[in-house]
Amino acid sequence: MPDLDPAQEAGPAAEYRHLTSRTRQIPRSIIDSKWTPLDPASISVVDSLVADAARPVLLRLRDRDQRHAQAQTILHTFATRLRTKLVKGMPFPPPTISAAQAPSSRKTTRKRAQSGRSGYEAELDFEKTVDAIASLERALDPLLHSVVLLKAEKEREERELEREYKLLRQLEGNAKAERMGWRERGKRSHVLAGGLAGAGEKGGEGGLGLEVVKRQEGKGGAGGVFKDLQEEELLALSQQIGSHMESMRSNLAQIDGVLPAIAKTKAALQGALCQYMDPVQYDQVVLG
Repeated sequence: MPDLDPAQEAGPAAEYRHLTSRTRQIPRSIIDSKWTPLDPASISVVDSLVADAARPVLLRLRDRDQRHAQAQTILHTFATRLRTKLVKGMPFPPPTISAAQAPSSRKTTRKRAQSGRSGYEAELDFEKTVDAIASLERALDPLLHSVVLLKAEKEREERELEREYKLLRQLEGNAKAERMGWRERGKRSHVLAGGLAGAGEKGGEGGLGLEVVKRQEGKGGAGGVFKDLQEEELLALSQQIGSHMESMRSNLAQIDGVLPAIAKTKAALQGALCQYMDPVQYDQVVLG
């Protein structure tokens, strides 16, 4: 049977909401087991609906007597045959509106409850159906706007997340480059700078850093810098420093008595000049 389904067959070019027909294959077993005929109240509603639909057709043909008579005969025949089929028990699908959802008076509700088919009359009421469709559309519009807003918010969050990931990758690259730089500087550092060299050899995230050699109390002024001088890489350097110290000590030993002799000679010369010169000349010679 033909059924109305919202925009199922519409292509991507349809940018508006509309209804389109769709053919559904319903088995005979379902019709026999679930479909039921209309009650007298629902049949009266169908008669009123057909009469309301025929009225504008007859009104449009009121100036044409022959056409008006033909149309009236055809519509009357159609209404009579339809009523006959409905009275004989033409099956209809189960109503989608229950007795609680269908607005009606207390007397009508009691009659519907007795007949067991209270939803047909409400579904066949044209005005109520139009009002229900309008109500559903009013409820659908905010939902559609909410979906659009949620999609926009989702896209914004995705862009923000992508920017954060890009910044994270940049920071990771900078961290790797900095770690490699520390390792290279640790390899090129002086052998006595144990803190930097050790940091380059350890590697890893927590091994980076420069350790300043601290002075240790009671172990001399050099602290712990020369505590590993037994290594081969420092042995030549320590021997070279020792030879320089011995050379400086021997040179100082050779001129050990020169400074006292110069002081004695200077005093003897000043005494001799004081005997042969007056005070003015002595001051000019000694003080310049």
